[in-house]
Amino acid sequence: MPSTIICPYCGSEITVPTPLASQERGLMAVCEKCHRPIAVYPGFTFMQLHEDRSIKAVAVEVKKYVEGVCLEVMESPLTRHQEIQLPEGKSMIGQHNADSDTDLQILTGDLDLARNHAILWLKKDGTLLVQDNASRSGTFVNGIRLKKGDWMRLNPGDVLLFGATTCIVHLPEDEDAEPWF
Repeated sequence: MPSTIICPYCGSEITVPTPLASQERGLMAVCEKCHRPIAVYPGFTFMQLHEDRSIKAVAVEVKKYVEGVCLEVMESPLTRHQEIQLPEGKSMIGQHNADSDTDLQILTGDLDLARNHAILWLKKDGTLLVQDNASRSGTFVNGIRLKKGDWMRLNPGDVLLFGATTCIVHLPEDEDAEPWF
């Protein structure tokens, strides 16, 4: 997932790769405008120094992904099978587009899936919520259309419909949860 930063040399807004939290040494990027190297480190810090002191460094936010939490995008004539891991916090989900800053992008030919279709919110306690983002075709959970502005809690196995794109919710099973049937 790329991040947008301000070049520490020329002040241009540029897109750089987001390093994983485990990549303590960071990643190298080059400003598209001034063509100078930038070291990109994970996390929030006021000052990062690269081992080569002539190279300026920036820190970017790294989202925490929770094991077992994902959306399974079902194969259709317009969409190939995909598995999209979900990070903690709020994430916008929508159709893949190279110029889009949507957090979770689905590769599809589904024209009813908007670029910024819905918001998924994975809370720190593991609760997953969904909200439609005023999409034209709506967001459905188990066949029920979400009302504008309403959040709906998702459970393992729930079926989401974004446009004509179907997704299955995967969450770690809660051993104390009551069966739904």
